[in-house]
Amino acid sequence: MGCGGLSRRRFICKKAREKTVAIEARVANHVSRPTVASAGEPKVRKLAFVLFGAALGVVAIEPAALAGADAPVLQATPPAPSWTGLYVGINAGDTWGRAETALSVANGVPGPNGYFADGNIPTVAAKGSNQIGDSGGFGGGQIGYLWQVGPIVGGLELGLDRMTATGSIANSADYPLGGSFGFDEKVSAEWLFTGLARAGVDLGPLYPYATGGLAVADLKYVNTFIDKNFCTNCPAVGTMNQGKAGLVGGAGLEWRLDSHWSLRGEYLYTYFGDVNGRTIVVGEFSNYTSTLIHKASFSENVARAALDYRF
Repeated sequence: MGCGGLSRRRFICKKAREKTVAIEARVANHVSRPTVASAGEPKVRKLAFVLFGAALGVVAIEPAALAGADAPVLQATPPAPSWTGLYVGINAGDTWGRAETALSVANGVPGPNGYFADGNIPTVAAKGSNQIGDSGGFGGGQIGYLWQVGPIVGGLELGLDRMTATGSIANSADYPLGGSFGFDEKVSAEWLFTGLARAGVDLGPLYPYATGGLAVADLKYVNTFIDKNFCTNCPAVGTMNQGKAGLVGGAGLEWRLDSHWSLRGEYLYTYFGDVNGRTIVVGEFSNYTSTLIHKASFSENVARAALDYRF
């Protein structure tokens, strides 16, 4: 039916159009509005998102884990061991050396007349002056402390050792003016005290060093004069037993066995002052006397191995 005629028809057509528009608007609104979800749908949707995120995490982590499976595991480098510390130890070895003896004669002391004729004195002095070799065992203990600063290692050490170094010589001769005589000389060293400084470099498990300081030894020199013709107090024995201080120097090489124990080899050279003494020789008449003036200087070599425990 057309709407172009009468006014009533226009009115009816207008109302129809408005109703049609309203219905179309409702339909359009219904189509565009989201569908109402059921009560359990949010939980399902949330679970789906969690599973999806976990899957993404596995995918992201797994390649990195697989890539690191063959990679080397890096560990912290342990600190280099240090020589610093207090140590105590024992040592043993050998000693060898010599004593140089010198004899001079003072005639007529304390009496006015001499036992030896002036022409005999040079021969007597020469026969009483000798070089006497000695040798023996060596052993004892030591205590010390080392400091390490960078590659430099230094320290101090005190040691006390027992020595069994002995030596002797015997000779005889004729007086230029007649008769004969002889000397029997013996030397020994019984103990040695050392106060040493050490300085060297750190070569990992090895520590080469130089050492030096003070040495004190118990030194003994015995000179026996023999004259069977005219001497009334022969054999005339002069015994000199003295503790003498001297200098010591040497070198060594220490090997670290572990964090506490070390083993080293060491050489020392010691030189001591003179040991001095006198012997009076008396002739058939008590006022015929001479004094034998003795002097002996000692030098010793020491080669030893030492085992130390470091705290």
